[in-house]
Amino acid sequence: MAAGTGAVGLDMESAALGAIAKGRQVPFLVARTVSDLLDEDLPLDFNLFLTPKTWPQGLWQVARRPSCLSGILRLRRQSQAAAVRLTRFMEAFLNDTR
Repeated sequence: MAAGTGAVGLDMESAALGAIAKGRQVPFLVARTVSDLLDEDLPLDFNLFLTPKTWPQGLWQVARRPSCLSGILRLRRQSQAAAVRLTRFMEAFLNDTR
């Protein structure tokens, strides 16, 4: 998608939330950060950890590929950095709107 459009980011959820908020006349703001790069894949399928039934498959995936643990740690560091940046933005945004 990025190659075809020249986009530098993709947000798949906010438009749907915004449409619902608009329909209900609720003020809506989207502020997102990025925790991974365009060409980075997640180190494993985190959807496997959404239900107790599929947890064993997720654990097996980690046991089969222990190298994914370094990817999980990388994702953790990137997510923490994104959270710090989002917090700074929201603090500045809220201070400007007062």
